[in-house]
Formats: sequence, structure tokens, C-alpha cells
Amino acid sequence: MSGPRRPGAGASNVPWWGAPCALTAICVALATGCRHAPAQAADAVVAQGHAAKGVPGEGAHGALGAGAARVHPVGPFQAGAAGLTDGIPSGWEAVRLPGVERETRYDVVAADTGAVLRAVAEGGASGLGCRVALQPADFPHLTWRWNVQRLADVTADERSRGGDDFAARVVVAFDAPAAGDAAPGLFARLRDAAAGALGAELPDAAIAYVFARELPVGAEYRSPYTDRLAMVVVRSGPPAAGRWHVEQRDVAADYRRLFGREAPAVRGVQLMTDADNAGGSACALYADVAFTAP
Repeated sequence: MSGPRRPGAGASNVPWWGAPCALTAICVALATGCRHAPAQAADAVVAQGHAAKGVPGEGAHGALGAGAARVHPVGPFQAGAAGLTDGIPSGWEAVRLPGVERETRYDVVAADTGAVLRAVAEGGASGLGCRVALQPADFPHLTWRWNVQRLADVTADERSRGGDDFAARVVVAFDAPAAGDAAPGLFARLRDAAAGALGAELPDAAIAYVFARELPVGAEYRSPYTDRLAMVVVRSGPPAAGRWHVEQRDVAADYRRLFGREAPAVRGVQLMTDADNAGGSACALYADVAFTAP
């Protein structure tokens, strides 16, 4: 995904707030809050598995959250008009990227295992964000399902700015940086605006779990735009496309390994399908996003 440019700045000068997954846009959406639902504390949504919360299971692939003592669902999807507010799934917020005109289309559709989110990018990019308030030590595991139906048309190295298109991303944003942390230009203004609105600061860092075209599963690297965004390849390649996969990540362990310190509180989750760099198309389905505890 391409990042926005400052007036008069060249592509080589895109600052870290122009990161893929629009870390700034994520931060603003999460720090200023989803319009349609406030963040819920983890202890307010503890359940005995997804079935207890009415979240559909995985069918032939096995139930998500099976064996988990506690489950914190992240914005469960509901099919039909009742599950939408202003065309956006209830509990989620549109994350629009500065400088990117064409947005990804998101809607909720019915599937064999229940309602799922469908994302279609046609040469564009945008995301959906949902605020979360929990400690990774309490809910260390992030689980979700995804099904990439069309991989992004990427020919450049996916670790480069020109190749930074992914058919599916699940991004976890973590708590605010230490007081006095410097940030340039637009980011500083956006951060100040968010802080002024809610007395909150923007997330310190984020981990993007991606479904790649060429990069090998297990690859980890920093975003080509900012060291504050760590990229982790969870699935990859055409053989993995066209079917559902259940994923589970220990976000506390991932953060510790990637950033060299204990994970702060989780501030939110974003889903994103984008195809703005290559100008092609990508399509993915997402479902059953949740944090779990053993």
C-alpha cells in the first residue's frame, strides 16, 4: 500500500506515518474511537468459547477458540442490514488512507459457518478498525479465519514500497509511546488532535499479519515505511488461496520477539485488503476475530 506524501515531498521522503495499513489512520480511528461502538474492556466480554457468544465455528476445520477458557470477540459480524451502520459493519470504523482516492469495498455476507466480512480492492486501499482494550498477558492469543479468493497482483518485492499490496492483513495496534516521543509533521498534529479529543495518545507500534503472494510463511520484517510496523507472513501463495484457514498467534510473544520488550496494552485491531500499488485487484473473506486465553 502506498503512503501519503507531504506537500512537495518525493516518494523517498514518505515519513513513518505514511506506513502501509496507514498506521496513522489506524491510530486516529482507534484513539478517537469507533463511531458505532465503544471499546469494551476484556473482562466485560469473557465467554466460554465462541459458541457462548453466538460466533460461528469453523465447521470442518474445527471450532475457533476450542479449548480456550476465555474468549474476547472482536466486532463479530452480522449479515443483513441489522449488522450495518452507515454501510459499515457495526462495531467497526472505516479507516481511510490520506492520499488514496479509491477505497476497498467491505460488506458482510452469509457463509456456511455464519456471517463473514468480504473485502474487494480494485486498485485501491482502505481498512476497517475496531477498538479493543485488553492486556496481552490476560488474552495472549489472537485467532481468526480468512479466505483469500484473489491474491494481490504484485510483481515487485512485497517488502518494498512498490510491492506492499496484500490480499489480507490483520493488524494489532498497541498502546501509546512514552511521553515526549518525537513525531514529525502531520503525525504530530494528528496525534495531538486525538489526544485533545479523548485524552488518549496514539499506539506505539503495530504488528501486521499478512497473506502474501511470494514471501515465505514465517518471514518477518519491518515495513518499508516505518520501523514501528512489523510485518509477519502467516500464509502465502496461490496454493493457499481459495480456502479457509484458521490462524492463532501469541501476540505477546510476537511483540516481545519483534520489538525487544514486553507488549503494552492492545488498543485495536484492523482488517485490510489493498491493491493500490500494483493497481490490480484482490479479494478476501474474514471471520471470527478474537483474543483468547488458555
